Amino acid sequence: MAYSFSQLICLKEGDALVIDSRTSDALAMAVRFECPIYTYETVLDLAGVVLEETEEEEEEPSKTRSPKRNRRLSSISLEELNQMLDQVLAEEDYERAAAIRDEIKRREER
Repeated sequence: MAYSFSQLICLKEGDALVIDSRTSDALAMAVRFECPIYTYETVLDLAGVVLEETEEEEEEPSKTRSPKRNRRLSSISLEELNQMLDQVLAEEDYERAAAIRDEIKRREER
């Protein structure tokens, strides 16, 4: 059995509070509050995570995703993006959550 753990590091007025956390909870909070996520490269290698996605790969339909998920994020309303973010976080699909978060942030910066 593989064990995994995470830590939330909360900073306030120069003081750090370290809280042990389930990885799924830590990732969900980091995505929701736009906090940096740190890990070891070996963890990403073992998980088979690819950090960069080309436009061709993003547009390629997936058999396991619903049609809504295949739509480009730029064509989805902000309200719908926020609903999708809640849904993918509940499903623990953190890569998709990060992409949705980035699209929301991009729109807010306009």
